[in-house]
Amino acid sequence: MRSEPRVPFRCKISFLIHDKLKSGVIANLSLNGALINSEDCPPKDSLIDLTLTLPSLSHSIDVVAKVNRVKDDGFAAEFVSIEPANIPYVWSLIQSRLGSGDSCSYCGGLLGDKIPLDCPHCGYPLNFDDPSYFEKRDAAVRKKDLLNFISDLPDSHVNAVYGLIKKHVVENNSYGEAEDEDEEMIGTCDKMKAVFHLIRKLATVDVPVLIIGETGTGKEIAARAIHERSCRRNSPFIPINCGAIPKDLLESELFGHEKGAFTGADKQVKGRIEYAAGGTLFLDEVGELPLSVQVKLLRFLQDYKIERVGGRNSIEVDLRVIAATNRDLEKVISEGRFREDLYYRLDVVTLRMPSLRERGDDIVIMAEAFLRQYAQKVEKRIRGFTREALATLKAHHWPGNVRELINRIRRGVVMAEQCWITPENLELKTRQSYQEGLRETTNRFQCELIKETIYRYGGKITEAAKALKVSRSEMYYLLKKHKIDQKMCRNLLS
Repeated sequence: MRSEPRVPFRCKISFLIHDKLKSGVIANLSLNGALINSEDCPPKDSLIDLTLTLPSLSHSIDVVAKVNRVKDDGFAAEFVSIEPANIPYVWSLIQSRLGSGDSCSYCGGLLGDKIPLDCPHCGYPLNFDDPSYFEKRDAAVRKKDLLNFISDLPDSHVNAVYGLIKKHVVENNSYGEAEDEDEEMIGTCDKMKAVFHLIRKLATVDVPVLIIGETGTGKEIAARAIHERSCRRNSPFIPINCGAIPKDLLESELFGHEKGAFTGADKQVKGRIEYAAGGTLFLDEVGELPLSVQVKLLRFLQDYKIERVGGRNSIEVDLRVIAATNRDLEKVISEGRFREDLYYRLDVVTLRMPSLRERGDDIVIMAEAFLRQYAQKVEKRIRGFTREALATLKAHHWPGNVRELINRIRRGVVMAEQCWITPENLELKTRQSYQEGLRETTNRFQCELIKETIYRYGGKITEAAKALKVSRSEMYYLLKKHKIDQKMCRNLLS
């Protein structure tokens, strides 16, 4: 952009190695940054807080900028964080000084007597009064970035890459949505690769699936991924949380009811099963089903026919059933709260979703992906996490798994005041792993793992030892070492 009339401003220091800046003036201003004349210059790549005092405004604008170039008489700074509400003010100031010159405001190329809508040299839009100017400008920037990227490729790759990306970026002026639903389930660890492989395999066979895993591990996302890849993808995916609906209403919710079936039933209503016809019925928290509903669901799974509450006619429904639970159903069966025959009907194939703490570096990969997603939604330019924040993410136990991670990242994006998210923004109570020695951390983790395993196997020491791949005698040694009371095993995590 060509030079603008100088605009006075003052600087507030974020963190600099040298002396504080004195007042300076903006020699060139754009939406992306500024060329600043100043007697004292900060070091290159440092972050500074700038307070722009604009003549046309009654207040100042605070931005965070990164120093890109430094000269004797000033420096160039790129804006890395600016409040969305302030962008129109900056643009108004720039627009008022653009005028109708004979050269492009971006590249300086000559335009002739009549200013075109788009610069013939750089391709950027020049109709600054157009309400859709920003949208067109962003599209032009993306197109230029794409062409620059392609120009650096070997000739043998240009046609393939250009044809693939052009469809989504150049023609649609957008990056497009991902076609592969697995991208919703981010992960590169071996356990997640096994999950992805099994999802693709289960999508090709029309059998009931039982998805097990802790709360917040993404069981419904996995169920949707199976449905979207199956032959039923064009039919409904109907979820129902069996633990969220009152027990006396659950039967009607699943199977529907006839008019007059009970007080308040003033019309015929279809149930979730009928609405899922041709598609997939997802029974979340299936372990919470009352026994009376379990009997009726078992009968349906035998012949895929239902009767509405208060009705006598059989209705045949073609659908696939996917169930999910965070409970140990075998334990619930032993307690008499779940029918064993229904369990075997639902558990034709089991898909286990690993907990977040089992997924290693996936925590960081997912955190960065969620950060980009939510920062874009709230229109904040956040570059990433500080080193301390990454250590905090890795150290946390994540009892709420992926759902908890998403909520923490959302909070971090909202609370971040600059372009990097700090541990304070996340507000996580770490397990102090990075503050302890290796031996203390290992012992504490081992103790928690033993407790969790014993709890999962209902206090049965022999089965817990097998799961941990240690002998029974070694298990008792570990119980003594970590001072775990054997009599309290069943309630260790309650």
